[in-house]
Amino acid sequence: MRSFVNLLLFILIAINLMGYGGQSFAFLKNDFGVRAVSMGGSFVSLADDVSCIYYNPAGLLKLYDLELSAETHILSFGRNLNFIALGRPFEINKLYYATGFSWINFSSGSDIEERRTNSPEPISTFSNNANVFIFSTATSIMKNFYIGGNFKFLFQNIKDTKGRGIGFDLGVYFRIFNNLNAGFALHNISTNINWDNSSRIETVPQYFLCGFSYEFKNLSELKVFDLITGIDFVYEGPDYFKIKTGSELFINKFIALRAGYNGALTFGFGVKLFITEIFTMEIDYSFFKDFILEDEFNHRIGITFDYIFPHWGTIDMNKNEKENAKKS
Repeated sequence: MRSFVNLLLFILIAINLMGYGGQSFAFLKNDFGVRAVSMGGSFVSLADDVSCIYYNPAGLLKLYDLELSAETHILSFGRNLNFIALGRPFEINKLYYATGFSWINFSSGSDIEERRTNSPEPISTFSNNANVFIFSTATSIMKNFYIGGNFKFLFQNIKDTKGRGIGFDLGVYFRIFNNLNAGFALHNISTNINWDNSSRIETVPQYFLCGFSYEFKNLSELKVFDLITGIDFVYEGPDYFKIKTGSELFINKFIALRAGYNGALTFGFGVKLFITEIFTMEIDYSFFKDFILEDEFNHRIGITFDYIFPHWGTIDMNKNEKENAKKS
């Protein structure tokens, strides 16, 4: 009962903290993590790989052990996004924690044309790029109930103008029963940008995420199919509400097929390679329609490495589960 009370308090606090602002760092509304993107970005309750840093940092405690992920995303008009994330859970005096770090890089190119009249020749060209560095931590309140937070440093350069800021995210993960999960997160808490040529402070819009997911294990008699399906609700204010949904079908713990919807259909697949008993590699790909150019598709490719230290780490696995995981 206490767990549900805690969840209710978090939701009420998050809604009361919601506010309005401009659209600084709007690229942060893009989803990250190729696997999550393929599932329509419905990841706040699943949150079981290191890209959870972006969606719900509480999910860092669901990692098996050390995990590193990197991806690149080529957009229309020469824009590109890059994302690198690293995370690991650990135990200190029978208390469970996790830490993580991620870097998000956005560039819209170095050939943006500046014009002040309708002249065919630009006055000059300039670049626009931004970097976000995220330091994450999480802890377990009780079994299968985690909280986590992000501390973010934001930097943006537009021509000769520089913007700097800090911000925070807060996330909660809770397993309701068996394979049903819930996740909640509030992004961009007190996230403000200061520009070096202006006294004006820009606010990065806050938004609240609520999601649920269910894991169907061993769907067939052969026990080679696992299915995950989830749905997220994104609320930024009365003028912005979005639903994201997606599924992943894992075949023989080797090939994953994914699809989702977040205003447009998303698709993708992944291949997981067990290099050794303690080292795995996963290659993921996703594609979806461009939100600006209707006839264009965006593509993402990413790679994820997992290394299992000798203690064989994920914190809520019992001895039999760990042995089964090693054999799978």
